[in-house]
Amino acid sequence: MEPLLALKLALGAVLLWDVALLLRHPTGDDVVTRANPLAELRRKGINSLLIPFTVVVIVMLDFAGDASPWLSLALLALTLAYLALPRPVALGPAGLLLDGKRIAPARLLAAERVAEGVTVQVDWHGWLLERRVPAGAVAEALLAWSVKGVAGATEPGAAQPWGGAR
Repeated sequence: MEPLLALKLALGAVLLWDVALLLRHPTGDDVVTRANPLAELRRKGINSLLIPFTVVVIVMLDFAGDASPWLSLALLALTLAYLALPRPVALGPAGLLLDGKRIAPARLLAAERVAEGVTVQVDWHGWLLERRVPAGAVAEALLAWSVKGVAGATEPGAAQPWGGAR
């Protein structure tokens, strides 16, 4: 197999998997927030430039090697869809849905307000991970949960704003 074709197939498989993860839907009783595509691109930071640039380089290699650019152009479209697809951020009994991943309520440690929304501290398989949640109903529910939990207003196992237990 040609190395450039293998690169295209690998990149395409990863992008399809990521887009499939992003299409997960919140459950019926979740609090949901969606950001617009420009906010999603801003949230991705440097990746919103590096990922399409990589595919543009692959398209240029196709033209330089007299190969058909259609697969590369499809990858470029898939890349832009992946970067700008509005991701649902949801908080409910099953946990926090963020970037297609469901984080169990027991793994949510704390929430703190920042300029763009809320930073959530998550226990991710033994590692402390901080994730940004955009401003909206989910961010406010996370702040309410965090304040009640820190202030001792709720006992462990008591009901939370989304119906789950802390």
